[in-house]
Amino acid sequence: MKLFENLVEISEKTPSPENRFLAKVLPFFVFFFFFPALLFILLKVVIDPWLRLPTLFHFFTRVVPAGALIVPGLFFIITSTKAQREIGKGTPMPLKATQKLVVEKPYSYCRNLLYFGLINFFSGISILIGSPSSLAMES
Repeated sequence: MKLFENLVEISEKTPSPENRFLAKVLPFFVFFFFFPALLFILLKVVIDPWLRLPTLFHFFTRVVPAGALIVPGLFFIITSTKAQREIGKGTPMPLKATQKLVVEKPYSYCRNLLYFGLINFFSGISILIGSPSSLAMES
């Protein structure tokens, strides 16, 4: 309970320049470096050979469906983060949580727009690298 109270107290304060920078950089690092390394590279290099799973299709047949998921996924990630920053006056991270509930577009169409974008983005990467285990883990 103490952790929750500390997070609420931190999110209500006006952020310092260091915290503002961290609130912008940390989500980028987590969503585009940490999770992909954990979910895709580790599974492709370690789990697929250990389970003797084949690579999904040929590389050139994976590019089109992967691109059809990655591009819209990035669009939804960027759109939702921008809406949280401009309308909600915050970020997706608890360090700088939104100060206002965002119910306008694009959130009027989808409640969890950021998650929808991340699932599309990560599924596209799983298909692009051809790893059955990362695609199963992602789903």
